[in-house]
Amino acid sequence: MVKKTSVSNNLENKIEANCKNLDRAISWVSVADNKAKFILSIELVILGFLMTQAKFIFTIIITFWQSKHILKIIGGAGLSIIFALYILFAIISIINLIKVISPKRKPFTDKKSLFYYQTIADISSTDFKNRMKNITDEEILEELSVQTFNISKVVVKKFDEIQSSIKWLSASFVLWLIMLIIIAIYRGFYPRG
Repeated sequence: MVKKTSVSNNLENKIEANCKNLDRAISWVSVADNKAKFILSIELVILGFLMTQAKFIFTIIITFWQSKHILKIIGGAGLSIIFALYILFAIISIINLIKVISPKRKPFTDKKSLFYYQTIADISSTDFKNRMKNITDEEILEELSVQTFNISKVVVKKFDEIQSSIKWLSASFVLWLIMLIIIAIYRGFYPRG
C-alpha cells in the first residue's frame, strides 16, 4: 500500500511539473507574438513615413537620371537601388513577422494528442468525452509531455522568425537612414525642389 501511494504521489508530481512546464511554454507564445506585433508596428511606421516621401524620392531619382553629369546619373541609379532594396528588405521583414503571429496548426509530433486543439476539433464530441473519461494518469503525463514538446517547437520557430525579421529590419533601417541623408543633401542643394 505504501508503494502504491508513493508511486501515485510521484506520478502526480510529474503531472504537476508537466502542467507548469506547459504553462510556461504557452506563455512564451504570447511573448513572441507581442514582440512580433511591436516590431511590426515599428516597421509599418517607418514604411509609412517613407511612402510619404516616395514622391520626393522619385523626383530626386528623375532629376538625377535627367542630368548629363555622370555623378548625378550614378546617384540616381544608387538611390533607385537603395529604395528598391529598402522595400524588398521591409517586405521580407514584414512577412517574417506575419509568420510569427499566424496560428500554427500542425503539430510537430505524429501523435494525435487529446490536449491539442486540432486533434480535439477533428474528432466527435462523444469520442472526445469518452476518451477523456477513460484516460489514465500515465496517459495524461504522456499527453502533457507531447503538448509541451509541440508548443516548445512553436516557440522556437516563432523566435527564429523574429530574429530573422530583426536582421531584415536592421538592414532596411540602414537603407532608410541613407535615403534620409540623400533627401537632406538634395534639399540642401535644391531647397525649392
